[in-house]
Amino acid sequence: MKLRLPLLCKIILFGFLSLNSLALTELDLDFNYNKNIFGVDRQSYETKRTYAGSVTFYFLSKTGIEFNISQSENEIIGKYDNSDLSTGLVIENEYTNIKTQSFGIGIRQALSSRKSFLQPLISLGWSRQQYTLYSTTLVKDLDTSTEYLIRSGEEKSSYDAMFGAFALKMMLTKTFSIKGSVRTVFRAFKFEEARDQLSYSAGISWLF
Repeated sequence: MKLRLPLLCKIILFGFLSLNSLALTELDLDFNYNKNIFGVDRQSYETKRTYAGSVTFYFLSKTGIEFNISQSENEIIGKYDNSDLSTGLVIENEYTNIKTQSFGIGIRQALSSRKSFLQPLISLGWSRQQYTLYSTTLVKDLDTSTEYLIRSGEEKSSYDAMFGAFALKMMLTKTFSIKGSVRTVFRAFKFEEARDQLSYSAGISWLF
């Protein structure tokens, strides 16, 4: 999936050029991987990989402007046991691929001193979500043993969203730390969706 340069990236660049004279900048990199196996015979599975990064420019000692970007790919492979059937059309397997890009801007607030070994952080802001969906289905005619591969075209959608995150950093040096975080992204002002859109990740952070 090609990564296009949206308006928000230009805003990030402008923010970097205008705010790089500030005393403190924070760079974060995060990774998340999930795999779920399902089906009676554990024959189906879902995997999801997410890569994310953010830059925060602090204009106060504990408060900063955060720019973030993430990209994820979700693959779902479903296989079906048709051994008890002898005639008709059946679905052998299904494959679904969902790619997501997210661009966000918000406020990050540190909840403890920069000198603390454990440092909790919260972030709140606006995000733009972009989705691309693609799927294939393998159908078999049991009467003739003929297989048909049905491909869907790419379906694209996007919408405005809001995000919230809580992270806990563990300082290893004065400038480098590891962290774990929980994040929610939901449709703008649909606050009731926040608790249903949680994701967990681990990553690293630098101060400079």
